[in-house]
Amino acid sequence: MKFYRGMQNRTTGMLLLCFLLFPAVSPAMNDSQSPALPEGRKWAGFRGNGSSNTTAAGLPLRWSEAKNIDWRVQLPGFGQSSPVVWDDKVFITSVDTEDEDRLVVIRLDLETGKTIWEKRFKASRQIEYTRMIARSAPTPAVDHSGVYVFFGSGDVLKLSHDGDKLWSRSLVEEFGAFKGNHGVAASPVLYDDRLMLLIAHEGPSYAIALNAATGETLWKQDRKPAVSWSTPLVTRNQGRNQLVISSNGTVEALDIESGERLWYTHDIVKNTVASPLVYEDLIIAGSSESGGGRTVRLGGQGDITADRIAWRGGWASSFGSPLVHGSRVYITNRAGVVACLDAASGKEIWKHRLGESCWASPAAAGDRLYFFTKNGLTVVLAGNQEAPKILAENKLPVGKDNEVYGVALVDRKILLRTGSALTCIQNL
Repeated sequence: MKFYRGMQNRTTGMLLLCFLLFPAVSPAMNDSQSPALPEGRKWAGFRGNGSSNTTAAGLPLRWSEAKNIDWRVQLPGFGQSSPVVWDDKVFITSVDTEDEDRLVVIRLDLETGKTIWEKRFKASRQIEYTRMIARSAPTPAVDHSGVYVFFGSGDVLKLSHDGDKLWSRSLVEEFGAFKGNHGVAASPVLYDDRLMLLIAHEGPSYAIALNAATGETLWKQDRKPAVSWSTPLVTRNQGRNQLVISSNGTVEALDIESGERLWYTHDIVKNTVASPLVYEDLIIAGSSESGGGRTVRLGGQGDITADRIAWRGGWASSFGSPLVHGSRVYITNRAGVVACLDAASGKEIWKHRLGESCWASPAAAGDRLYFFTKNGLTVVLAGNQEAPKILAENKLPVGKDNEVYGVALVDRKILLRTGSALTCIQNL
């Protein structure tokens, strides 16, 4: 083990569950941003490419505290974001005060865990701390030109890979304070030349697209006040790139170029945490209420509630976002039970109890499905099975109030983030 530093427990509170890592949309990448960098060498945003599926090769199957831990580093402060990876560079965020007064961005070396640089920024707004408030929950996005970070203080910044600040914005100073009891967790979505954010809270809410190179506003679409922590999803349909939002009783799509609302449905409830995902021409939107999820067929315009709902789910998607792998969708509820459904019809194929809830979203690589429970147990299941098939169960001690919040999967390595540490798992 190259680095090992003690884990430091931090107070987060059980009620953080309702907004953590879903943390959760996910920056989707297109080929124009880095045609030369293979997928297995990048995990570019929340849920990697936006789906939590990766072609990363040589990933470990089994590990423990005594086996296949390549390095572990103590992170400054505390955070609930996932790491992102670009080639040999790992970027991660945290805050080193409970009120998010000081914002921290770190770059680590992927092979050694060594800190390359650590930058601190004064937040434009302090947050009154409670155990129910998320801290540094949005996951960064990264491309060939830099890393994009967003914090619950409303600050959004772009840094170069070398740590130079390229631009910054305070959305709170410009558009008003974020209101709500649990903070902010929706992650920035990076696509082509724009960075998109969903700001959904008890005050004036909106979706906004920024020029990725300059930080300037390209469009801003105002929304009704409504609290949500779900990250949007980029997909393409009928020749248009769409930003799909699942949030507060609606699933809808905005045109990425203009912000125009293309279609929407109001036939969904309690869809404020899990991020949507796409399967063929379907958008699958999870809900924390059993039976509340909806699957929408792309291709409609305006209100599509009457004719574009493909199937209604008799399942609950709680904290980690659903995962599509092959023709199946895997959904984990608050009790830590994963349901395997046919993605086209919603028919239940099997259920399996993991033992603990998952705050991090599951991931798929090859024929393996990785489910990361909050208490450090990772259950690896075989994909495309008619019954649950356990390949491995791997336990790492994480400590109370220092749960597993996010992951990144790249060639040969799994990065596992708890509140105050980052662990690299690799076959040794």
